[in-house]
Amino acid sequence: MRPVIVHFLRSLIVFLLNSYDESVSFQKLLTREEDIAGRFLSLVDNHCTEHHDINWYADELHLSPKYIMHVAKKVTGVSAENCISEHLVRQAKSLLLTSTFSIQQISDRLGFKNQSHFGTFFRRAVGMSPKAFRNGNS
Repeated sequence: MRPVIVHFLRSLIVFLLNSYDESVSFQKLLTREEDIAGRFLSLVDNHCTEHHDINWYADELHLSPKYIMHVAKKVTGVSAENCISEHLVRQAKSLLLTSTFSIQQISDRLGFKNQSHFGTFFRRAVGMSPKAFRNGNS
């Protein structure tokens, strides 16, 4: 009986070691920069309507704005400012197409100083005014 138990235990150990090796190889460990970029993008996702400026994100991550800009560009291929802008544009487009909010209300929801500032931002990013975008996609 003892050789059967020993064989079983050896087989179990080999199985567990192989399983561990496979799980470690499938699990990608993030670099520090990837972790920072992920945390930055998460903050942008949750706070871009309140904070359009890179300095707030840098303060939240306890890093310099210059380093955040470097990491965002390196990891995502897009500047930190563009990450924030792209997120705002996606939200603006979504609100323009799916809500009955006025453009002023959308501007307020997205944290712009006024409707004019929002219009200028949107026009630069999309190539048309928010009103034209809404009317052209109705």
